[in-house]
Amino acid sequence: MQRYKKLLKCLLAVDISFILIIAMSGYRNEDKKQEIKAVSGNIPTAQTNGNQQYAIPSGKTVGIYVNTNGILVIDTVDVVNLHGEKESPAKNKLMPGDYILKLNGTAMKSKKQLIETITGCQGETLIFNVMRNGEQTQVKVNPIETEMNIYKIG
Repeated sequence: MQRYKKLLKCLLAVDISFILIIAMSGYRNEDKKQEIKAVSGNIPTAQTNGNQQYAIPSGKTVGIYVNTNGILVIDTVDVVNLHGEKESPAKNKLMPGDYILKLNGTAMKSKKQLIETITGCQGETLIFNVMRNGEQTQVKVNPIETEMNIYKIG
């Protein structure tokens, strides 16, 4: 009878250990699912501690260096003129993939410099030197004055 009790106690201990291992494994998988959801934007990535929130960075770092000769044109958009009408002054002139090298003879080093030059052009035709498909070409664009009294090309 005592052997039977010892055997039952051992089996009970093994069962409890097995249940705990399975439960911990399930919790870990659930944590991983939540981390994946957090990274993909389905749940918040911050943990609350009182009134303060802390972001928890995860993953591995990646170093990326991009060296471009000019300012890359991604796309062109419509511009709303003084009369509230949409116009596309750069459409079919500046193409996605073009690199703007110069504007009115001045080398463009940053997007900020490009925007400042365009907005301050006083409506004069802009001459872009662009690199397109490995060849340099000049493109003329007439900027549009917007309701905010600034010039844009789209």
